[in-house]
Amino acid sequence: MAKKDFHLLLVFDNKKYQAKIVRELKPVYTVAGATTSNDLFTKLRKKEWSLVIIDHEFSRMKTDELQQKIVRFCPHIVFVVYSHLERNKISEKLQRYRAIDYILYTPKVFDFAEKVHKAVRWTILQKEIMFLSGKITTLADSIKTLSKKIEDAY
Repeated sequence: MAKKDFHLLLVFDNKKYQAKIVRELKPVYTVAGATTSNDLFTKLRKKEWSLVIIDHEFSRMKTDELQQKIVRFCPHIVFVVYSHLERNKISEKLQRYRAIDYILYTPKVFDFAEKVHKAVRWTILQKEIMFLSGKITTLADSIKTLSKKIEDAY
């Protein structure tokens, strides 16, 4: 998968910070931001996103409520949670959110971008593993069928 084919949606309340991150990531990925719930669901309707990075306290909603709505709308979506809170304070919630990773807030755009690159690499790797697992299963089934035909021939 070419990285520009990777669609990344940043869901933050902080418009200035989000704009900086989008500028940093746009040369590498297809990136968009959402700063309101309406904006978020409009963008989810228009495109299939490879990864959604969502602020733990987005739109003053409880993240689990928002996540449930998003998952009902897009059941296969992959999340990373972004927060000002330390991981140990929200780790139980991270599992409920189905988050694959956690990014602690940093004012340094470059540091945040590096964490996003890591999450993107992990997401791409997982999709490739799932694809290859399917191919291996198909190949194993073909070998069993061929083996059975050879046995029946003798």
